[in-house]
Amino acid sequence: MLLDDPAVADVVALTRRPLAIPHPKLVPAVVDFAALAGAALPQVDDFFCCLGTTMARAGSRQAFREVDLVLPLAIAEMALAAGATRCLYVSSMGADPNSRAFYSRVKGELERLHMWSASFAAIWSAASSPTALPGRGAATAATTS
Repeated sequence: MLLDDPAVADVVALTRRPLAIPHPKLVPAVVDFAALAGAALPQVDDFFCCLGTTMARAGSRQAFREVDLVLPLAIAEMALAAGATRCLYVSSMGADPNSRAFYSRVKGELERLHMWSASFAAIWSAASSPTALPGRGAATAATTS
């Protein structure tokens, strides 16, 4: 969707492994998400985050929280520092910071933390998100022409 939008000049995709999607607007960046401290994004206008995992894949609550809460917040801060004015984040149905279910609670905590700037946060549940957003494990920043 972003790659086909004529208003988007470039799409910087932070991923864990190389992408097999050649496109003249796509700027893939394979990153070590565990070593983001001190990293910087190029100048961007918007930030799209669909980074996430499952409890089964994460293996522990701490690892899940790192991928679904800590990393999206860290990358959002990087995007803000790079000029982003909007953040679009794929969350989950039932996200609630007061939920008794750990998964829903973490998703709700991130939504609440992203809402510190109404102009910066837009939340979609995974069930209602646009199907053309980058695949699981991607954080994307876009610049407009």
